[in-house]
Amino acid sequence: MTNAMLNEGTGDRDAGDIAAGFERLGAEFSNSSHRDMALASLRSLTLPDKLDPALALFADVVSQPSFPDDAFERLRNQLLASLRFRLQRASAIASEAFWETLYPEHSYGRLPQGLPDSVQQLTIEDLRDFHSRFYTSGNAIISMVGAVDRAQAERIAERLAGALPAGDAAAPIESPEPI
Repeated sequence: MTNAMLNEGTGDRDAGDIAAGFERLGAEFSNSSHRDMALASLRSLTLPDKLDPALALFADVVSQPSFPDDAFERLRNQLLASLRFRLQRASAIASEAFWETLYPEHSYGRLPQGLPDSVQQLTIEDLRDFHSRFYTSGNAIISMVGAVDRAQAERIAERLAGALPAGDAAAPIESPEPI
């Protein structure tokens, strides 16, 4: 939920403003979360008049989400509906059973989206706490592909890491039992 809320608002921008900002720059923001990581990515042109403002907007979205109430309720309802819908798909049930059997006593064996009860109990404060704890420079892995040289890539990485609050890396996830 925290990752899904990133582009729903920052300071004085709502989701529409954020989307329009990236669109105006010919840039694309995407995000996803997985069993042991969250991803936020930016695809942009490298011309300075496009890249610099796209990086500024990206840094703001990742480091300063506002977690608006209406978006939180909308996304939570969508997630709850998705969790109910998965019960109607044999492939989703099989996938869940596979992971649970493969990693019975490990977090990898649980649904990354959570369960309806846990999703229902989430609060915006939970998301804010999670964001401040894990969306830090100490947890960030910044990678780039494209028409940038090493010096430019280092400047971009420093800029993005500098936009995030300082913080230690999260403790490593305990290794699962060998399969």
